[in-house]
Amino acid sequence: MKLDKPFGGKFIIFGGDFRQILPVIKRGGRCDIVNSTLKRSYLWLHIVPLRLVGEGYETFDGSRDKIKIPEDCCIASNDVEDIIAFVYNIDKDNTSFNRTSFDQNAILTPKNVDVDSINIKLINKIPGDLITYISADKTITEDEATFYPTEFLNSLSISGLPPHKLLLKVGVPIMLMRNLNSASGLNNVTKLIITSSLPNIIEAEFVSGSFLSTKVLIPRISLIPTDSGLPFSFKRRQFPVRPAFVMTINKAQGQTLNKVGIYLPHPVFSHGQLYVTMSRVCSPHKLKIITNDKTRTTTNVVYREVISD
Repeated sequence: MKLDKPFGGKFIIFGGDFRQILPVIKRGGRCDIVNSTLKRSYLWLHIVPLRLVGEGYETFDGSRDKIKIPEDCCIASNDVEDIIAFVYNIDKDNTSFNRTSFDQNAILTPKNVDVDSINIKLINKIPGDLITYISADKTITEDEATFYPTEFLNSLSISGLPPHKLLLKVGVPIMLMRNLNSASGLNNVTKLIITSSLPNIIEAEFVSGSFLSTKVLIPRISLIPTDSGLPFSFKRRQFPVRPAFVMTINKAQGQTLNKVGIYLPHPVFSHGQLYVTMSRVCSPHKLKIITNDKTRTTTNVVYREVISD
C-alpha cells in the first residue's frame, strides 16, 4: 500500500453521469452546486475520465441551450388533455382505462404546482365521489404555536409532505411517500390503487409486482419535514400518499416507463432535467411532449463547467 497516493495507490472506479441531476443544495446557486461535485474534489487531479456520450453542444438558431424537439414527439395542439389521452387513454368522453398502466405510464413535469393541477384534472375524470382528507398540523413545541397558528401551518406546501387537503377517489392511483412496511412491499414511491376510503383508513391494492392485487390498509401517520427551511419544526398527521397520475421529473429519476408524456409549460430549471425525463422511456414512439414554444424547442440546462475537462 502506498500511503502517499489516494486510496493507497489502488485503482478505484467511479460510476456516474454528470448529465443527470447534480447534487441538490438547499437554496444553493450554480456555484454551490458545481463546487459540491466530484469535479471540484482534490481527487479529480488523479482521475482519468472515460467518456461514453456527447457533451450537450447541440445548437439551434445559434443557441447551444435550445433543443429542437423531434416532430414525432410533439403534440401539435399544446393541450394538456391530449397528453392525458396519449398516456392513459382518458379523454372527455372516456373514463375507462387499464389499471396496470398506472405503474407503467406517467406524465412528467418540472414543478409540483403543475403536478397537482393535472392530478386534479384526472381525478375529476374518474367516476365516483370526491373524498377530502384534512390533515392535523401542529408545531413541535407549544411555545411556537403562539407565533405559527394552525391556519398558517395548513397553508404550507412542502416537498416530501402530503398536502393539507388530500383529494382522492376510489379507483385513483396513489404513491406512497414513506416506507411503511418493506416486508409487505410498502416502500417509498410504491404505487397502489384505492379500493376503499374510510375516515381513518385507506384500503388499496398493488397494481404490479410480486404483490399484485394484494390489498393493504394505509393509516394516517405523523410526518415531520427534515429539511423544510423553516425557522421552526412542525408535524402533519395525514395519509402518507399522493395521487400518482403525474409526478415531477426529479421523482422519476431511475425509473423505466412504458409510455411517458412530458408537460413543459415552462422549461426545465436545473442541470440534467431534460436528459432525465426524455430517457425514462425506451422508444421515441412512446414519448409525447408539450411545450409553450411555437418553434417546438425548449431550453436544456447544462453546466458545462462540470462536463468539460
